[in-house]
Amino acid sequence: MERRQGAVRFASTFRTFIQRPSLICSATCISTLSRICQVFPTLLCADKYGLPLLIAICTNVILDVISINNCLHMLDVAMQYASVAPSIMEKCLCLVDKSSKTVWESEQFSAIGEEALRIILQRDRLTADEDTICSSVDTDEPIPKLPSGRWAASMCTRRNMDISSANLRQVLGKMLFLIRFPLMTVAQLMDGPIKSGLLLQSEGWDIYRYKHATIKLQLPFPTEPRHQARAEGVVNYTVADARELSLKYMCSDWTTIGKLSWGIFVSKETDEELPVLGFYMQCSGYPKSVWTCQFNAELRLLPWKAETAPI
Repeated sequence: MERRQGAVRFASTFRTFIQRPSLICSATCISTLSRICQVFPTLLCADKYGLPLLIAICTNVILDVISINNCLHMLDVAMQYASVAPSIMEKCLCLVDKSSKTVWESEQFSAIGEEALRIILQRDRLTADEDTICSSVDTDEPIPKLPSGRWAASMCTRRNMDISSANLRQVLGKMLFLIRFPLMTVAQLMDGPIKSGLLLQSEGWDIYRYKHATIKLQLPFPTEPRHQARAEGVVNYTVADARELSLKYMCSDWTTIGKLSWGIFVSKETDEELPVLGFYMQCSGYPKSVWTCQFNAELRLLPWKAETAPI
């Protein structure tokens, strides 16, 4: 009992200390980060001695200061404490998901560890497109010429290796096959990973054949869009008076789904002199080689008599 009361008193004192402006508010993000990282050993001790209140306090303090500006730095540290406070690591990854493009182009990206990069590349909810992701891990230019370092080239520099296509592939290893190259356009592939040598010519050719051939090859790279990129939506359209179809076709209002405009067209047609009702899902978007879509259609005929069930 005395031990628990002492733990509560210590936790209360620690919370008062840790929330002092001198600790949270500092001149730079790095200064704040270095001080907050000092909370992690306390978190580990709290877990070791079974102090749930102190664990909660430490976790909340860290969660309060995690932002898009430091989430990558914090991710490397949070991974070591995932079993104690998984919410810290999850918040870092959620910020990466929601602000992927900002994260990939940031200077802190080139400094993350291999395990952190592997976890990020496996994420299915990244909002950045694959061209941005590929550009962030690959470069054929010297590091100083880039506004922010690229991971593979930066890793070569840290290992005192020349920045070459072979070395870029070596430092990425199996993580290379987590990048969804088939989702990139041919122009993006030619100007990016094929030009730098990150992709072998044979791999680039296989991806080209996959994108254009009727029978798809089995590739070593993921081909499914990341979940965040799979825009979903519903387009509804009701023709109040089907007799109007004898005059012209009718169209629903355009609905934006995944930055594309979708609409339903309904018309009266003839097939071997028999009247036929035609309805179509149409999209005003990009060339077919850039995107694909799937949709399910449901047509219901509504009777004018209230007691009759729709067909």
